[in-house]
Amino acid sequence: MAAVVVAPREITDLVDRASRVFGCGVGAAVRVAADVCHCEIHHGAGVTAWLEMCDRGVLAELAGAARALDGAAIDVAAGRSGRRQFAAPVPCVLLSRALAAWAQRGVVPVDWPTSVRGVDMVDSIELVAGPTPSAALLAAAGERRRAALEAGLAVDSAEWERLEAAAAGFLLAEAVLDAADEHG
Repeated sequence: MAAVVVAPREITDLVDRASRVFGCGVGAAVRVAADVCHCEIHHGAGVTAWLEMCDRGVLAELAGAARALDGAAIDVAAGRSGRRQFAAPVPCVLLSRALAAWAQRGVVPVDWPTSVRGVDMVDSIELVAGPTPSAALLAAAGERRRAALEAGLAVDSAEWERLEAAAAGFLLAEAVLDAADEHG
């Protein structure tokens, strides 16, 4: 795999714009972009998973999957079941950031693997009240973020080119806009 090193903000920017091209609204695109960047930093294969959703034409449909986790976590806090069954399998790229945030509030998934990648698929999830992450786990996550900000993230160059091409479709060239104005 030939790789290109990119800054996390570049991933966020391109995924945000490209997600809009693939049918996501503004809020969903922002959330998906943050999810992909988080996944690349902490689990890997975030860009790969995003491209696979685009290839299958399901990005806009699955973009709201993390909201189901939010609902499940609220149910757990209210003493109800935190189980959610997804209509279609959801890649972990769309869940890992929300799971990390809820874990810091003491809401954790049942039987969640210790090592996941963005492309791993989930068809259901159950959240329960549980311990918050240890200081060592939080420190390791902080170190991964620091390292990504300082040194960048290695992304497959062919995938990066595909992402750049998709994001380029978000904005039209000035010449195209000028031509549209002229022809009214």
